[in-house]
Amino acid sequence: MAIPRTVGKYEIVDAVGAGGMGTVYRAFDPTLERMVALKIVHLDRVHDVPFEQLCVRFRNEARAVARLNHPAIVTIFDYDDQDPVGAYIAMEYVQGCALDEYVKQRPELHLEDAVSAMHQVLGGLAYAHGKDVVHRDIKPSNLLVTRDGLVKITDFGIARIGPKTTTQTGLLVGTPHYMAPEQYRGGLVDHRCDLHAAGAV
Repeated sequence: MAIPRTVGKYEIVDAVGAGGMGTVYRAFDPTLERMVALKIVHLDRVHDVPFEQLCVRFRNEARAVARLNHPAIVTIFDYDDQDPVGAYIAMEYVQGCALDEYVKQRPELHLEDAVSAMHQVLGGLAYAHGKDVVHRDIKPSNLLVTRDGLVKITDFGIARIGPKTTTQTGLLVGTPHYMAPEQYRGGLVDHRCDLHAAGAV
């Protein structure tokens, strides 16, 4: 698929990552004159899941992160699902890489670096949990490491907002390798599933 030149007010620079339902682009915000990460669900890539359903997930992610303000959580700037290209979220652009790639680049990762990274992750999770937001998909690819060694949690697409009684039972969400047993069984989950996933990381 050709890279769009603009999406909303944002000027696309290049693609930085892709998933099953969309792409993350590095883009320029001409209004505030800053780089952003633009996560887009492309209309022409949606096949198995109704576009409206994906918009609900996207909107959920935007609302979940919009209520959070923490140095270990990627900041959300904007959301729109009316653009002809598709739905998008504009968020903080992190110069660095995902934790799994970061570890591959450092075969002999120092213990103090690993402890520092997880201390930041747990701090961000504690803050999110205090705001009644449970991530539910903590894994290395959802943890971004900046060039300065700061760690930021991203991808709140399946986050749960509010008390655990609002969680649907029988619905498997997350990444199996990092799931708590109750999450894998599709049961009710709370903040402890994030702690289990962080321990698995």
